[in-house]
Amino acid sequence: MGTVPTNKELWHICETEIKQKFKRYPRLYRLYRTRKEYRLQGGEFKEATIDDQRARELCERWVQVIPFLKSGKVIDCTATTRHTKASRPITRIDADTPVTLPELLKMHDRNSILNMARRKNKTPHKAVRWETLEFH
Repeated sequence: MGTVPTNKELWHICETEIKQKFKRYPRLYRLYRTRKEYRLQGGEFKEATIDDQRARELCERWVQVIPFLKSGKVIDCTATTRHTKASRPITRIDADTPVTLPELLKMHDRNSILNMARRKNKTPHKAVRWETLEFH
């Protein structure tokens, strides 16, 4: 399921410091360092509930990329299909929302996004940095 920080303000302070120190490091490493710094500063975590994560998913409206770009068809993604199919949110609810499909369409052409989505579907174990359309 995962954990969430209990002190959001302290988390954002730690996150900002780490991003400044480790600009070129992978996101997972920066997350590890942020969690470590947050704990050193006295921050604590609580278990995320299914309701919290599901509510966020529903608000962000995660959909499969290929059907959406090809025909505008909205096929909702659940937590189980999100890791096997290329999917993105179509609605931004706050700064923590990952890059959305409408934002991607402003950054890249439709065919480039479709090609990356096809590659992602073939290799679901790899993570995609959608802003640059590269695996990381």
